[in-house]
Amino acid sequence: MNLPLSPREREIAELIGEGLTGPEIAKRLTLSIRTVEGHIYRARVKLDLASRYDLARAVWGDRVPQHSERRPCHDCPFRRTSDEDLDEERAQ
Repeated sequence: MNLPLSPREREIAELIGEGLTGPEIAKRLTLSIRTVEGHIYRARVKLDLASRYDLARAVWGDRVPQHSERRPCHDCPFRRTSDEDLDEERAQ
């Protein structure tokens, strides 16, 4: 599927699909967390998606990787429940 995402937005969406959090993506790509979150926001707006998981599914399709052994489901970045969780993630 040809999505109207920039190469960076696609790259970040792929990393979300691999289970990386915002801070992990920022560290890997040597970007600020705010920059990463901005790319995620813009990609979600472009595709009219409600969540990070939906963004990963748009890029990966049905091939979204299973959650890794190192990150149990309850700690999955797709399952953020509140803005407090986002604030806590940014503080790390």
